[in-house]
Amino acid sequence: MSVVRCRVSLLALTLAASAASGFATEAGDAEARVRAETGDLVRREVGTRSVRYSYLTRLSVVGGVVLYREPRDFECATACAVKGLIAQAEVGSGGGALSAGWASLVGARGGNRHFLRHVYVGYAVKGALLRTWGSTPLKPTGQTFAGVEAEFTISVACFSFGAYRRVSSAPGEPSWRINGGVGWGF
Repeated sequence: MSVVRCRVSLLALTLAASAASGFATEAGDAEARVRAETGDLVRREVGTRSVRYSYLTRLSVVGGVVLYREPRDFECATACAVKGLIAQAEVGSGGGALSAGWASLVGARGGNRHFLRHVYVGYAVKGALLRTWGSTPLKPTGQTFAGVEAEFTISVACFSFGAYRRVSSAPGEPSWRINGGVGWGF
């Protein structure tokens, strides 16, 4: 009886070892493929631009840059995916903002090396610092807010939505503000 148990245990160990070596080989092959695909990645940057109208900053111009990685020999002349860190600056008649976060989009540079000419679909989630001035609906006009903003682009239409908490003093004013906007670009 103990000989049978030994043989069954030995058989089970042998099967487990062969399965583990098979998994290790498959894992090693997958790791080698990933290394081969990502080994030739280079850091790239592409500019973004948009014009939008939002509640707090009114009519504004937004420009930014997305830092991402792609294969060295890849040219984004047609549609390509861009995923990476985004930094943007916004200047408008009612205020301005600086923001940074993560973006994922599908677009094309066309013949332009520095900017995305077309953004077909995309989103960004950013932390932002917003300052109001001029024609903002807030009174007093010079208030500073920190918050989170989401931006979505479908074809050429962009939509933004953010929640901001006031970090400057303004007696009698609510400390939280919601900002939404619509425009063109990314």
